Amino acid sequence: MNEKKEIKEITLHVFGKDFFIQTDMDEDYTRSIAKHLSDEMKSIARNAGAEKYEKIAVIAAMNIIDKYFALEKQYKDMEERLSDILDKIK
Repeated sequence: MNEKKEIKEITLHVFGKDFFIQTDMDEDYTRSIAKHLSDEMKSIARNAGAEKYEKIAVIAAMNIIDKYFALEKQYKDMEERLSDILDKIK
C-alpha cells in the first residue's frame, strides 16, 4: 500500500533571501540542501565580486549539476568495471 507523505510548509534561507516551499521530504534534509546551495552561492559571490542574485544562482546550479554529472559518470564507470570483474569470475 502506498503511504501518502505529509506535505509541510517550510521557510528556507538561501543567500540572504527567504523562500517558502511545500515539500514532502524530510525537513532537515531539505534544509541541508538549501544550506549547500547557499554556501555554493556565497563562494561564487566571493570569487566573482558583486553580481546579480539570479546570475549567482544559475552559476551555483550549474556547478552543483556539473559535480552531480561527474559523480554519476564515476558511478556508471564503477558499475561497468564491477560487471567486467564479475563476468571474469563466472
